[in-house]
Amino acid sequence: MTCLAVASGAGLAVGLAAPAPPTDQDSTRPLTAAEGRRLAAMWTTNLRDGAVTVRATLDRSGTLTRVGGWVDWRRQIAYLAIDGAGAGTDRGLLQALPGVVASRPSVGGTAGGTGLPPAVPPADGWRIRRAESATRDLDALLTLLFGLAADRDGAQALTRAPARWLNPDQIGGLPVDVLIGPALPAVPTPPGTTGTGGTVAAGETDDAGQSGAGTAPGDGTAPGDGTAPGDGTALGDGPAPGDGTAAGRTGSASATGARDPGDPKALGGVIRYWLDRDARLHRFEATLPGAVPVRADLDRPADPKKIKINAIDALGGDPVRPRAVTDAEADRLARMPRVDRSRGGARVTLTLPGGSNTELRGSGWIDWRRATAYLSLTEAAGRVPPALIRADATGVARREDPAGSTATGSTASGGTGRSTGRGASRATDPPGWQAPPLPSPRDGWSTASWLERADDGGELDLELLLSEALAAGRRTGWEVPTVRAAAVWLRSETLRGRQLTVFEVPKPAEAGAPPGGARLRYWIDSNGGLRRLELRTRTGAFAQLDVAPGPVPWLPAVP
Repeated sequence: MTCLAVASGAGLAVGLAAPAPPTDQDSTRPLTAAEGRRLAAMWTTNLRDGAVTVRATLDRSGTLTRVGGWVDWRRQIAYLAIDGAGAGTDRGLLQALPGVVASRPSVGGTAGGTGLPPAVPPADGWRIRRAESATRDLDALLTLLFGLAADRDGAQALTRAPARWLNPDQIGGLPVDVLIGPALPAVPTPPGTTGTGGTVAAGETDDAGQSGAGTAPGDGTAPGDGTAPGDGTALGDGPAPGDGTAAGRTGSASATGARDPGDPKALGGVIRYWLDRDARLHRFEATLPGAVPVRADLDRPADPKKIKINAIDALGGDPVRPRAVTDAEADRLARMPRVDRSRGGARVTLTLPGGSNTELRGSGWIDWRRATAYLSLTEAAGRVPPALIRADATGVARREDPAGSTATGSTASGGTGRSTGRGASRATDPPGWQAPPLPSPRDGWSTASWLERADDGGELDLELLLSEALAAGRRTGWEVPTVRAAAVWLRSETLRGRQLTVFEVPKPAEAGAPPGGARLRYWIDSNGGLRRLELRTRTGAFAQLDVAPGPVPWLPAVP
């Protein structure tokens, strides 16, 4: 097949080089005015229609990689199965938001030989990384797929790049025109704000970008107030460049963590489009970086709403439908600090995806009355050594734990007195919970204030989760009128059989973010207690801290 080339820039596949000339030069001609309008309308038509089934073939030196699945342009999410002789270590399942890729390697990733992924994705085994479209074929394909929809037409792009009519064709008996036209880079948006974790209002995007996590209503007593986004963990992931300010100060509202899906400077290239009379795209061809031809066929269902991509937790889970909270919801959410404090504490588990195929996992306790947390931390693939973390109002202490001393041992005290045990598991514990060692080791700790555990982008992701979890039981000023004015209802959820409601309460620094675009989400039970704290990380993925209220042992303070 004759294909067209995708150039690379800024770390992503961004533009397109000219195609090889058709065999019959006389068969091509400039677009008519009507054809130009139809091609220009393709991007908004794709966004309006929403979702399609995708089947693509990538050809690297005669070795084929086959891709099948779905892309939802309104939610800006893709879910694909990867197979074929050229798949290599990419064989398996893939979910992606613009700039963020979750992969799950496997031997058989398709459902029943259909070439498509299973409707319900596996809950575990996923690895998160940043997209690398300049060097990874699949990431370059994703960039092209996401760039096929926009809330503006391509008329301006058509003035800067060649566009020609090539020939008529048919796909599935439907007459189409084969046109050469430009790629239209998508406008960079904050991770998740128009993806699965963000608003699903049709066609809405936001250029304001992701804001930092500033001070919450009445959030004056908890550590880490007013922090902007961070990136990294306490286990050695270095902080990536941020765009907020240091912890304790208001962060910028520009696109922290957003990944530019395409560089407008690279416009001037072309793709081959198979377009019907209604400006609907049915096929495209291009050449990816490294001279890898790709052909993608798009199956457009009569009712695109029947395509529902079930996003994994690390990509935000079910789509949100933001709305203002009711008076009853505001009252319930405003009770959270009092309810959590009255419960005393909780056993917690933490899952924090990194940007380089890492996943930080933690478990331990949080004591809301003393504003103290103590967790053991591991990296799922063992890429960094285990560690212990202690946190309180003064800061964070970290200690490497090479032995990984988290195995269940003797039972810890269920009260508030001192204990020499580890803590026995309970049926109500979050999955995977294990107690960190008690008593806590006395030496080897590295201590830093909350301000010191930050970079120019604010608190690191782990520290932001911990500080917000500590604040959940100690906030002052979360009164009903304040919460009513600021809070946003996102969706209803079921977590381990319990009915919950997911809210966000944007920080002042997040004033420019669209509804559904705040970094933090609160999963609240019917009594107003916190059951899950969710964080949009700098990479654009989502971290979760799950909470099982109950007695906790005496927890050591930061040394």
